[in-house]
Amino acid sequence: MKKLVTTIAFIFVTLFAIGAPSMASAGQIRGIAGKCLDVAQNRVYDGAKVQIWECNGTSAQNWVYYQSTGEIRGPGGKCLDVDNAGTADGTRIQLYECNGTDAQRWFYANGELRGIAGKCLDVDNADTNDGTRVQLWECNRTNAQSWVLVR
Repeated sequence: MKKLVTTIAFIFVTLFAIGAPSMASAGQIRGIAGKCLDVAQNRVYDGAKVQIWECNGTSAQNWVYYQSTGEIRGPGGKCLDVDNAGTADGTRIQLYECNGTDAQRWFYANGELRGIAGKCLDVDNADTNDGTRVQLWECNRTNAQSWVLVR
């Protein structure tokens, strides 16, 4: 019994020393045809266009997803944002100063990124060409709404 208690105590201390896993995931967000979520021309300003582009490892394609808050931060620490907190299908997605609103909360599950009003991050018309914009759209489980977080 003493050996069991010692073993359990050792495991607890080891886990406590290591700490809890990070609630943030950093890397690329890949979608349709393996294209990356990208900030157009790596422009870091409020309202910058978010699009898909061939993955190229630039900072325009580096994102940090904070699971606890739902924020997805991109270049310049700005957030993935639904323009004017719109909920209509086709509302554009942009880069914007983080402000903690529902327009910047995203939840990743089953390959989907769900945002405001439970709608999904979507590639316009499932177009795989570089520069195609991303938008908010009713979730429909198509390739246009399938995303993978790649570290």
